[in-house]
Amino acid sequence: MPANDSTAISIDDIIGSTSSDSTTSDSTAAPKRKYNYKVKTGRPFEYKECYPGKMLKFFREFRSDGTRVYPTVEDFSEYLGVSRQAMNEWRSTFEHFGDAFKQCLSIQSSYLQHGALSERFHPGFTKFLMINNHGMVSDNAVQQSNVNLSIPQGLNIRFIDSTRNT
Repeated sequence: MPANDSTAISIDDIIGSTSSDSTTSDSTAAPKRKYNYKVKTGRPFEYKECYPGKMLKFFREFRSDGTRVYPTVEDFSEYLGVSRQAMNEWRSTFEHFGDAFKQCLSIQSSYLQHGALSERFHPGFTKFLMINNHGMVSDNAVQQSNVNLSIPQGLNIRFIDSTRNT
């Protein structure tokens, strides 16, 4: 169609104008945002009361398939089809889920300990997981007021009071 034909339809006529009348718009007005990034988007994951029981069953009845050697929270979230973030939110929101989550971490810790003792898991990596995921502390670390000191074996350290005159 010719551009000056009065029956021509513009794209704005089809999808609707993205701004108000452009001839009367205020030049100082802020442009409209296309997206609001401050608001969470996407479909929220729906919590179901059966999830704590399913999670405990998943961890207790876990069997290695060769690629997954012990149960993880990530495996269970994949099984449910939800994100790890959703599970963390449920953990703080729903008391029963939080309790089941703690029990599952204990089961996972037991898997790691037995795997390391039976030499199925590398002891160094097991120690890494136990310290980082299960709150274990190395026997050669001294904790005092949020300071970790790693003390080599055979080194004797004596603390003295520097404010006392002897």
